[in-house]
Amino acid sequence: MFWNVCSITNKLPLIDILNSQYRTDVLCIAEHWLAATDINNLVIPGYVTADFFAREEHLHGGVLICIREGIEFIPYAKLSCFSEELVCELAAVLLPSRSTLVVTLYRSPTGNLS
Repeated sequence: MFWNVCSITNKLPLIDILNSQYRTDVLCIAEHWLAATDINNLVIPGYVTADFFAREEHLHGGVLICIREGIEFIPYAKLSCFSEELVCELAAVLLPSRSTLVVTLYRSPTGNLS
């Protein structure tokens, strides 16, 4: 499931409701609005943080991939070098048992393309 949450902290109860209804294996979240230290402390019951990008210089933005507990994953670091605040914010995870690469991308409407 992909969701542009515009701040995850006030959406955690909704994530629990969606999880109880749909039992999603992968959560791809854009605009989490958290700092890296906050993501390391983030708890979404039943999920582990697999990969993320958090802004350091600008407010808001960021992407996050959470995987249901028990599902094998490998953070796909080959794409992280392409992440740039406001331009291309990426998180990527390989699911080896499914031969699947999951990528979450956010591009700010105020970012510069040149």
